[in-house]
Amino acid sequence: MVRVWAWGRNSSGALGDGTETDSPAPVQVSGLTDVIAISAACEYNIALRSDGTVWSWGSNEYGGLGNGTKTNSNVPVQVSGLTGVTAIAGGSDHTLALKSDGTVWTWGNNSNGQLGDRTMVSHLSQ
Repeated sequence: MVRVWAWGRNSSGALGDGTETDSPAPVQVSGLTDVIAISAACEYNIALRSDGTVWSWGSNEYGGLGNGTKTNSNVPVQVSGLTGVTAIAGGSDHTLALKSDGTVWTWGNNSNGQLGDRTMVSHLSQ
């Protein structure tokens, strides 16, 4: 059972341990197992589980958590409606996921067109 550990600044819940308390020592990310990949974004984190689901936690100012809100989360939340993912990446307030069918899904801040959808409109979910 693979688990995720985090440490450092936690003002937005980026450690995923259910608190907003900074920690100089590793703390276990709450309720997250069977992780095959992790990625850090700007004040939030993303994890890919072996079942192809994506989970995120921390700051959600621009919707980078992908759960349809702008509410921060200090524990992992599942990215809404996204399965079959094989790879993830976090950018500056935006997230990318590669699905097994070869499609790329993006969400979060799009102020500079970084989501690749030919707009500058941010998205709260993929």
